[in-house]
Amino acid sequence: MSGESRNLYSPLSISRELLPWCVWAICLLTMIWTALTAWEEVSSGRHANILDTSLAVGSNAADGVPLIIVFSILGVMVGNFISGGGIMIMARATRDYLYDKIERQRERLREEGREALAAEVEAWNLRRLDAERRGEPFDEPPPSA
Repeated sequence: MSGESRNLYSPLSISRELLPWCVWAICLLTMIWTALTAWEEVSSGRHANILDTSLAVGSNAADGVPLIIVFSILGVMVGNFISGGGIMIMARATRDYLYDKIERQRERLREEGREALAAEVEAWNLRRLDAERRGEPFDEPPPSA
């Protein structure tokens, strides 16, 4: 395997940190499935002795093992996504959303500031024209941004 291909990341791979979680998930789901199967077999009363009941429980529980393994691996893959790149993707999307929202807010405030400054300049100009019409000196500086 070349050095370049070792650096590739597959989203279907399970990180070493999550492998114990996969084993725990398989064990837990197997125990739950076996307990449910045993409950169903015992409560049905179809078997005369404990040996027949145990064999039926083992046989029926074994039917669920492929699904248990699939669900465990899917659960770990979702955990791998969330703990790996998925968090970064969601964080970047959130950051971009917030930056966009902040920039729109800044632009709105700049526009309001421009409107307020325009109103101040208009009022200053009216005072200047009024003083000029009356022949009085007008030394008030214009409003600044």
